[in-house]
Amino acid sequence: MSPPSEIESGDDFAARLAAPTATPGGGAAAARVALFAVSLVRMVAGITLAKLSSDEPHREFERILKTGEALDDGMRQLERDDMAAFEDYLTALRLPRATADERAARQSARQQAALRCAEVPFALLQSIVETESAAGQLRALGQQVRLRAASDLPVAEALAEAAFQAAQHTLEANLGELQPEIAEQFRSQSGQLAARRGR
Repeated sequence: MSPPSEIESGDDFAARLAAPTATPGGGAAAARVALFAVSLVRMVAGITLAKLSSDEPHREFERILKTGEALDDGMRQLERDDMAAFEDYLTALRLPRATADERAARQSARQQAALRCAEVPFALLQSIVETESAAGQLRALGQQVRLRAASDLPVAEALAEAAFQAAQHTLEANLGELQPEIAEQFRSQSGQLAARRGR
C-alpha cells in the first residue's frame, strides 16, 4: 500500500473544491492540474529510464526526473500557499475599521495579502513553464531512444497548458487591489513567460 500523500487525495480535493467555501479555489485547482502534468512527465521519464540499455542516455533522463521531483514538491507547496494566501486576504477584510488607525492597518494587511495572492499564481506559471521544458526535453530524447508510455506525454502537455491558462486567470483576477505599477509588472512578467512558451 502506498503511504498517505502529504496533500489530500484527488477525491477529497474535488469534494472540497465543490463545497460552498472560499478555499480551495481556482488557484489551488490550477496547482493540482500542474502537479498532474509534471507527474506524467516523471512517469514517462521513469519508465523509459528503467528500460534503457547501458549505452543509452541515462543522465539526461535522470536529470529530468530530478527536475520533476523538485517541481512536484513546489507545486504541492503552491497549492497550500494559494489557499493560505486567500485565507489571509479574507482575514484582512474582517479586521476592524472604526478608527483611522484601524482603517490604515486593515488597508496595509489587505495590500500585503493581495500581493501574496498574486505572487503564488505567478510562481505557479514559472513552474509550469519548467514542466513544459522538461516535457520538451523528453520529446527531443525520443528522437534518440524509444520513449515508454509516450502517449502520456501529450496528455502531460495538455494538462500543463490548461494549468497555465488557469494560473493566468487567477493572477489577473488577483491584480485588482494592487498598485497599478505593481500589477503592470506582474502582467509584463507573465507575458514574458507566455512568450517563452512559444505558443
